[in-house]
Amino acid sequence: MKPIFFVTFFALVFQFSFAQKGSFKDKIEGIDNAEISVLVLPLKLGETPISKNIQLINGKFDCEFDYNLNMWHLVRLNSKEFHAVFGDEQTPVEGLENREIVFFIYLGDKLTIQAKKEKYGIDYKISGNEIGNQSNRFSEQLFPLEEEWNRLAILQANLPENDAKQAELKTQIEKVKILMEKENLELIAAHPDWIYSAEKVAEFSNETIARYFKTF
Repeated sequence: MKPIFFVTFFALVFQFSFAQKGSFKDKIEGIDNAEISVLVLPLKLGETPISKNIQLINGKFDCEFDYNLNMWHLVRLNSKEFHAVFGDEQTPVEGLENREIVFFIYLGDKLTIQAKKEKYGIDYKISGNEIGNQSNRFSEQLFPLEEEWNRLAILQANLPENDAKQAELKTQIEKVKILMEKENLELIAAHPDWIYSAEKVAEFSNETIARYFKTF
């Protein structure tokens, strides 16, 4: 009987360990109602993403889903309403910052998101896990620069291609890009023990990754 008992016990432990739920709730100031697309990506190539649609009602929503894998997942929340509320855009502009809500979640996490629609993007903070706290530190420093990036990119997109101001705007956009990269790299260098720092450095060139890799 003992072997059967142990096989059953460990099977139940395995099932309990991996069949857990993840959840997050959100409050968005400035956007009352929206249909939100939720994409949950396991951080391992070849694994199947989880996707669903949820409703933002009176600026709030709750979302719960089942995990199958014992690993970090990347969550992306997107909606047409996240883009439609920014009235300065005469046409949709590619590559703008903070037009979706992105965060990491692990088995058992119950996260809370506090978000606010600003003039050019959504400012949000994650609470409930350590990597969320780390990402908040980055966004506190970078959000003002990202707002300026969005403002300039929208101005550029709204001007005719042959407008004389295009060259000036291009120069300004490049300056903001350099400042954003500088801010990111300073935060990465200051916090080499953070998971989020490793995630951010992966967005840079191979040369930059090689330069910072030994510090982690």
